[in-house]
Amino acid sequence: MAAPMRRYDFLDVLKRASDVGVEKIMVTAGCMEDVKEATELVKSHDHLYTTIGCHPTRCSEFEKSGDPDGYMNQLLDIAAQNKGKVVAVGEFGLDYDRLQFCPKQTQLKYFEKQFELVEQLQLPLFLHSRNAASDFSDIIRRHRDKFRGGVFPSKKKEKWEKGNFVKSRNEPATIIQVLEVLAGARNENIEDLARVIHDNTQKLFFPSFC
Repeated sequence: MAAPMRRYDFLDVLKRASDVGVEKIMVTAGCMEDVKEATELVKSHDHLYTTIGCHPTRCSEFEKSGDPDGYMNQLLDIAAQNKGKVVAVGEFGLDYDRLQFCPKQTQLKYFEKQFELVEQLQLPLFLHSRNAASDFSDIIRRHRDKFRGGVFPSKKKEKWEKGNFVKSRNEPATIIQVLEVLAGARNENIEDLARVIHDNTQKLFFPSFC
């Protein structure tokens, strides 16, 4: 779930998720402001967790800070102060569809640099790739020995109306629909598949709970 702090229906989203049995939710951070906001938010909800990193469209923040190494160290410090609540590095990667927000070379530089976070924190990856498959794959291969897992997100524009789901928005309460489609496509028993996915998620992102 993308950093939701400015959404009017945030508590509704949490309730809908709880009503359908969602036990844990990751709030995705993509810049320093997100990281600070998300780490504060997840402290107030036992079932919320977050990620730490810089989205490719925000990577210019490293250099705008005036101290890229200091920016990285600040991310590391926040992760250390929120151990157990920060469960993945990301959202980071490459986005060549939106170079107007951050130049290609800057994205490449800080995609690679953030593997320092991966190596030091030893957390799974929350990855982003748009129209950058070749460079993305090359970088992943170069750093494959530094990580143990990752996921790929997608996002859509959203509208809001109190008390209702937002059309086309993926939120935790709709995860059952993803499960139904997967089970149908794989011709597998839905309960057996749910158990496997649940166990794998626990092992990857929440090993201390296993």
